[in-house]
Amino acid sequence: MGMTPTTHSSQAGAGGPVRGLRRLLTRWLARPIVRERPGQYRAAIVKLDRLGDFVLAVSAIRQVLASFGEEQCLLIVSPQVAPLAEQEFPRTARLILPIGVGHKRLLWDGRKARALLGGVSAEVVICLRHQRDDWDELVLTWLGGRTHVIDEARAEREFAARRTFAHAAAVRTRYVPPAAADPAGCREQERHRQLLAHVLGRPVAAAEIIPRFEQVSAGTAQVGILVTPFGSAEIRDFPGPLLTAALQTVRTMSSAPITLCGDLAQQPRLRRLVAILQDRGVTGVTCAAPMDVVAFAKNVAGAGLVVSVETATAHLAASFDRPAVILIGGGHFGEFGPWRRSARQVWLTHPLDCFGCNWKCIHPEPYCLTRISLESVRVAVAKALQEGASA
Repeated sequence: MGMTPTTHSSQAGAGGPVRGLRRLLTRWLARPIVRERPGQYRAAIVKLDRLGDFVLAVSAIRQVLASFGEEQCLLIVSPQVAPLAEQEFPRTARLILPIGVGHKRLLWDGRKARALLGGVSAEVVICLRHQRDDWDELVLTWLGGRTHVIDEARAEREFAARRTFAHAAAVRTRYVPPAAADPAGCREQERHRQLLAHVLGRPVAAAEIIPRFEQVSAGTAQVGILVTPFGSAEIRDFPGPLLTAALQTVRTMSSAPITLCGDLAQQPRLRRLVAILQDRGVTGVTCAAPMDVVAFAKNVAGAGLVVSVETATAHLAASFDRPAVILIGGGHFGEFGPWRRSARQVWLTHPLDCFGCNWKCIHPEPYCLTRISLESVRVAVAKALQEGASA
């Protein structure tokens, strides 16, 4: 159902003069754009996010393209995922913008983005980024067209302190929590499903939204065991004893090469981890150099087993239906994971009453990860390897 948009004026007093300046800046940047070519595209899909979030939206994007026409749509994505979007949706035009521009950079980046978006137009705009700040709302405003977004009380509370503006013309659908959690999905996929049902004017089944790639995995080669041990923050890392147990189990069942992956900043830690694992009897472990997003996705698609914490690697593994053992903590449990394509993906956690803490841990260490039992990890790895061998 629709709801009346607001500009969050109830928060105007919070933050004092700084918030007031932010409000003035966003409203100046949001002034109307006169377009010479209205309706250039039938639909524009906005997904300014990082890799994992893009993976979760890939099937939702495909549903929109099927409805409006691949060559009649514009896909607005971040530089981080643009090569993957080009590989998967080669017939669809792309426009690249940065993610989450803060107020300190808003004047410079905002003026550039406003000028760029002033040169395109779409009849319908569909925003698949549901945790939005001022930057996201401005991008939607600059696009014009009939804009569809989904709003959720949880996200509104989280972003209220830093969001001062909402796109006044957006058609806002209120997220309705499902009566029961779907073990094959997560809340982010349910948001996509509810929004698309409103936009497309038809029921959208949960199975239509489960992420899967149709182009990226073509021609992939087997690459052995792929491990992503580090999360976006150290609190989310794979606990050392559990990782050792997982890879020792691998070595009792397989001689396949084990490759540790991470970004450039994580390379020193990865090299130290390789040495530690070798000291503990795990042979054949190497550290992969950082690679572009398409090459990395293809590596995941060809992995005989993926061992990871909740990262983009985990989402890619599930989207390709690869055997995977994934550790997920309670910080955002249920938001973006766990989800699965099949029983090949096993997500492990240690349930606690403090789930949903947004990674503001109240314990000496993240017990939701560190108290996962060694035996459950060993069993999950052995099962996943067997699943991969029988595929």
